[in-house]
Amino acid sequence: DAKHFYNSVAIGVKTDIFFLLYFVLNRTLVNRPWLVERCYEVQDNNERSAFFWPRFHWKTSIAQALRIQEIMKNPDERIGIFSFKRAISQAFLRELMQIFETNELLKGAFGKDHLGDSFILYDNPKAQSPKWSEESGIIVHRRATARESTVEAWGLVDNLPTSKHYTIQDYDDIVNEETVSSPEQVKKAQEFFNSSLLLMDESHVRRRVWGTFYGFGDPNHALSKNESWYRSIHSWKKNDEYVLLNDESAEQLTADLTDWQVSCQLDMNPVSTSEKKFDLMWIEHHGGRVESRVNRYVLVDPARTKGLKSDYFVAWVVDLDNQRNYLWRDMVRDKLSLSERWEALKKIHDKWDNIKCVFYAKTAAEQDIEYFEEKKREQGVIMRIVPIKETKNKNAEIEKLQPLYKEKRMWLPREIWYDDLKGERHNLVDEFVNQEYLAFPRLTHDDMFNCQAFIVNPDVLHNEVMRMTFPANPAAKTQKRRPLFDDYEASGQYAYMGQ
Repeated sequence: DAKHFYNSVAIGVKTDIFFLLYFVLNRTLVNRPWLVERCYEVQDNNERSAFFWPRFHWKTSIAQALRIQEIMKNPDERIGIFSFKRAISQAFLRELMQIFETNELLKGAFGKDHLGDSFILYDNPKAQSPKWSEESGIIVHRRATARESTVEAWGLVDNLPTSKHYTIQDYDDIVNEETVSSPEQVKKAQEFFNSSLLLMDESHVRRRVWGTFYGFGDPNHALSKNESWYRSIHSWKKNDEYVLLNDESAEQLTADLTDWQVSCQLDMNPVSTSEKKFDLMWIEHHGGRVESRVNRYVLVDPARTKGLKSDYFVAWVVDLDNQRNYLWRDMVRDKLSLSERWEALKKIHDKWDNIKCVFYAKTAAEQDIEYFEEKKREQGVIMRIVPIKETKNKNAEIEKLQPLYKEKRMWLPREIWYDDLKGERHNLVDEFVNQEYLAFPRLTHDDMFNCQAFIVNPDVLHNEVMRMTFPANPAAKTQKRRPLFDDYEASGQYAYMGQ
């Protein structure tokens, strides 16, 4: 009979997302193995979860089904949907409104005719619900009272609410092209996301993020590295076969989209294979070992100004041995004023003995060096500063480092800990490898890599201070170039961020 039928529908809706999509919402194309797997993955992992899947792969449909399921399981839930801008989240809310207004199976299973006074869905919500609009949110029939609606829609950057407390925070499309248009926009999006986390119920909150990647280091990509979240990351291909699209559709997309779009939004890899210039397996670590027969230099790439839009002041300390291996010893990376740049440079110069010279980029050299010369006289500091001219094509200069890394002539320490002027602590080696080395050439900032590339700058290579001043190793002329240390640990054993 009808009661038994609607009881079965209600049980299916509350226990099975695939059932809800296929039988109740009539989304019959969900009946494909990869999508069935995603339905049950979401159903089993939605407490503190991030779902990063390709475009056209049903993120929104499955997210909507989960929202419906949770409202039917507990109509007292208070769900906040957050998108980059409010218009996006309101579109999700509008779809929910239409489903609750028109879907006869849902209304039969959770309406008053079947459940009596314990019903959840109004027969005519526009007239009967206390709130039913994209602006104020929607309220189903619920037992508890609350300031928040059952579902509300907000924008992170244009309409973030205050004094709201949600039991479920659903983030859908919080990253787009605008988010990654500049470092400032990336930072802004991340800050608003962090602020929205405070809009939680004090007793318990569930959080889900749905989206794709738009660039290396964008808020979604950063979250994909956060091990405290459950992260579901799937490419549009598995074992070289497309998980949903047919070959013809996939080939058309590949032809129509840029390599950047394919790598970020379909491969779910912000740096595509065709662009990748530097391999993680090329990185060697010197473990803090010190060689006596080296020349030591400081390379400096100063930012022009101290501010959000400026690059960082970067200073590397590097040793060069008689076999042309580069041992990177130390680094400073910070947003510094002119006086702070002097203090940072003096500190690193005092810390390391036998520095032959400081190579200083000419972008700000005239102003900086004039000030530094004055401070050297005042403080009795002996420091040789050599201005160098930067090349116009930074990426081309950085690419010259590729053979040095590939030939295992670049040796990094395992860690360089630095406390910046804001009091934040950084492992600069991890940040260099993950934010610049692996992300090249699609970089938000390139200052660490650009500064390191000064070692192949013509003004550095041909400077007389680069001549070796220690006795050459006679055997080096006849022997094949050996590794830097005879007892160095086998390469390829180290990884960053779980890679």
